[in-house]
Amino acid sequence: MLKAFGDGEESSYSSVILEGKANFNVWASTMKEHLTTAELNKFVTHGKIEDNEQGKAQANKSMLISTIPPRELEKIIHCTSAKEILGISMSAYRAKTAKVKLELMGELNQIRCSTTEEVTDAVNNILTTKRSWSQHG
Repeated sequence: MLKAFGDGEESSYSSVILEGKANFNVWASTMKEHLTTAELNKFVTHGKIEDNEQGKAQANKSMLISTIPPRELEKIIHCTSAKEILGISMSAYRAKTAKVKLELMGELNQIRCSTTEEVTDAVNNILTTKRSWSQHG
C-alpha cells in the first residue's frame, strides 16, 4: 500500500511493483495516475523544486522507490529526485520494450504457410508471439 501526501492530506493507493521490462508500461501508467491523483506529478516532469515543496518532492520520490524491488534499487539509489528515478527506469526498460516489439514484428512478418500442418504451426507461433507482445506492453 502506497501512502502519498498531497496538499497536507494523506492518501493510500494500491500499486504495481516494477518487475522490469515485462510490466514497465503498466508500472509507468499506474505511477502516473497515482502521482496525478496526489498532485505530485510535477516533481517528475519538472526538475526545479521550490523550497516550500521539498516535503512533497520527497513524498513523490518515496512513492516511486516503494514500487521498485530491492534487486533493482541499486540502479536508482543515487537519485536525488523522482524525475531522475523515472528517467533511469525509462531508459532501462522502455528502450528494451521497443526493441522486443520490433523483433516480434519481424517474427510475425516471417510466417509463411503452404500446407495444413504449416498453418497449424503458424497459428501456434502467432499465439506465442501475441503472448510475448502482451507482456511487453
